[in-house]
Amino acid sequence: MARLPRTLQNESDLYSLQAEWACAVLNRDKRGHYAQIGMNPMHPLFIGLDLPAPPAQPPVRGYPGGGWAGGAGRRSHSKKWMNPMRPSLMMGVNEINADPTHQSRHPSEGWEPYPPEFEPKIRWLWAPAFAGATMEADQQRGFLLENSMNPMHPSRGSGPGAEIDRKIRNFMRRQGVFDEGAGPAITRPMKKLNDKLNKALAARKSAGLLRQLRQDADGVDFSSNDYLGLSRSEELRRRIDARSEALGTPLGSTGSRLISGNSAAVETLESQIAAFHRADAALLFGSGYAANTGVFSCLLGAGDTLVMDELIHASMIDGARLSKADRIVFKHNDLGSLKQALQQAQGNKVIGIESVYSMDGDVAPLKEIAALAEEFDAAIVIDEAHSTGIMGPQGRGLVVGEGLEDRVFARVHTFGKGLGLHGAAVVGSKTLRDYLINFARPFIFATAPTPHTVASIAAAYDLLPEIEDARQNLFRLIDAFRERTRGQEQRWIDSRTWVQALIVPGNEKVRAAAQQLRNRGFWTVPIVSPTVPAGKERIRICLHAFNTVEEIHRLFASLDEILMSEDLRQVP
Repeated sequence: MARLPRTLQNESDLYSLQAEWACAVLNRDKRGHYAQIGMNPMHPLFIGLDLPAPPAQPPVRGYPGGGWAGGAGRRSHSKKWMNPMRPSLMMGVNEINADPTHQSRHPSEGWEPYPPEFEPKIRWLWAPAFAGATMEADQQRGFLLENSMNPMHPSRGSGPGAEIDRKIRNFMRRQGVFDEGAGPAITRPMKKLNDKLNKALAARKSAGLLRQLRQDADGVDFSSNDYLGLSRSEELRRRIDARSEALGTPLGSTGSRLISGNSAAVETLESQIAAFHRADAALLFGSGYAANTGVFSCLLGAGDTLVMDELIHASMIDGARLSKADRIVFKHNDLGSLKQALQQAQGNKVIGIESVYSMDGDVAPLKEIAALAEEFDAAIVIDEAHSTGIMGPQGRGLVVGEGLEDRVFARVHTFGKGLGLHGAAVVGSKTLRDYLINFARPFIFATAPTPHTVASIAAAYDLLPEIEDARQNLFRLIDAFRERTRGQEQRWIDSRTWVQALIVPGNEKVRAAAQQLRNRGFWTVPIVSPTVPAGKERIRICLHAFNTVEEIHRLFASLDEILMSEDLRQVP
């Protein structure tokens, strides 16, 4: 039940406010109007609107507040004193366009019209505030909410109704429930939840943690995951176009793989991926996030244990949270900590790690982890997101590079980094593939990849063996970069990969440093806590095959100036 605003002290005020609004929509106004239920969600009783009351006058039966637009069996005494919002009364519209539910032709015993002196007030102030509008126009003005706004509300912002319209908007602005640029107004039924969301956003903003999307990713790219530059490759584009044209299939996938989205092209691609990564089978997922979530949520159950590196990706953590298995976290790349965790683990055991860690750029000691896994009868699941296309022969990944294909249970290879595309595949045994088809919900309930996506991934895998020059150039750039960090090791996280990180403690300080780099023409992104531990905030620098040694030298020259600048020292 709605709470009455403070201005409603008596029944006369209640009628007055109702007289200023059509209290219900045509299709809903049979539910009762001067009760606090079934009303238009924009009604003053719902948002506490304080508008001027009409001249003091006790309500009489027949006063429009008692039985509006078709109102709940209440009938005006005559057509003349019917609903003042009715278009046929106020706007000269043919009665065909008037409220079709109003029962004005059947007088009800004991009902009288409102006093004639009220007519000018109602006719020229209240009525034009609603008459002659459409739901479509109301939506354009931002007053439509869930198709339940009064269809007679003014929508043009001119004429006698504009004054009340302005009062409504101004009131909603004061209450914080109307934003000119935020689309439809939010009224009381949703205000509580919206207030909660705004409070959470304000708290995050005050803590300096508010995330925002940007469109100004310009300058020399030292930020993206496009390590091999395939997202800008004209050769890859040509091959994708050729494969897409050859498919001659519909544009869309039409459904999930288990309904209508499977195809010979998809299964051929999965066989191609499995062969490339030297596995028995592969299964496509829509993203690396979906693949990791799917695998970790369904592999184990109650009584089993997931043993996970403390720096694994959020997608693996979220998958583990969905699992019924117990979880034990071990210190990053710490074999002693891993051994202790395996000693504590019960039931079936899975070790979750990454090949290259995205925030530090270091590599998992995979051979040593594999030895511990065998000692404690545990299976390894490894996310190869940041190694796919780069590490191992022809970019087959760390596992193949170490010759451990038969000692790792499952690998997640993603296509959004080294391959420059989107999507992922889980590679492993045929049994694993069949199990995921049956139990991995992010696969079961997701739309299949489109034919164009399938063609794109296949073209990228075709190209990987042919771009050894790009990989070798990337390795040369890593050597040049590490050479420039000599003598500054305390500032840099030790990494021998394409992911480098400069420690700049403090969220505000690291943001300021990254912004100064952008001002100098380098696109870098600050990584702030809690994404990384407090005190370990950093500028992550990603190297790419298309970068140059000269760009690296300019980057370091800029960093030296920025880190020594008085402006940065003054940032808390």
